[in-house]
Amino acid sequence: MNSLCLFLFILNAIGNPNDKLDTMAKKTIEEILMTEETYLSGLFDFSDLISNYRGTFEYKYTKMVETIFKKQNLLVDQLIQAKSKSTVGGALEFLHFFTELFYDKDLISAYVDFVSKIRYWNSYLAKMNPHNTDVTLRSISSLIVSPMQRVIRYKLFIENISKLPQFKGNRVVHRALKRISSVADSINNA
Repeated sequence: MNSLCLFLFILNAIGNPNDKLDTMAKKTIEEILMTEETYLSGLFDFSDLISNYRGTFEYKYTKMVETIFKKQNLLVDQLIQAKSKSTVGGALEFLHFFTELFYDKDLISAYVDFVSKIRYWNSYLAKMNPHNTDVTLRSISSLIVSPMQRVIRYKLFIENISKLPQFKGNRVVHRALKRISSVADSINNA
């Protein structure tokens, strides 16, 4: 999803909460929903794969993936509700929920702690699979970075929106950007 689509989605939400969503906003919700469902599917696969490697992935890290999965599933549920309402107010409710989700201490802790181990796991997996022939280990290596990439992607979307003149000083966008930036910085510093 490009930032223009997300911009139009939020612009509609801020403009008039009682209006019906236009076609572009509905498509944007559908696209966000599809990418989030794909992300959840990847987390589920990852959790399943690492459960077979208990020596490498301690139980607490499996629990972290489950926490991230559970919280991101709430995000998908909110997207489905926003889509079913088909109103701009529903879209605005979603943006508010998104911001609140990234204030959840369990989710942030899971992301930061999980990301802090990625380098170790990747080097360990490279030693276990030096020629990249084991498909399961290759899948784990590709899925292991998805939580980190997700937060950075959210930050980039909201940064692009906040730079547009229509959003300078907008509370909803500013709050969302401030929160997701803080989370992204925590992950980068992990």
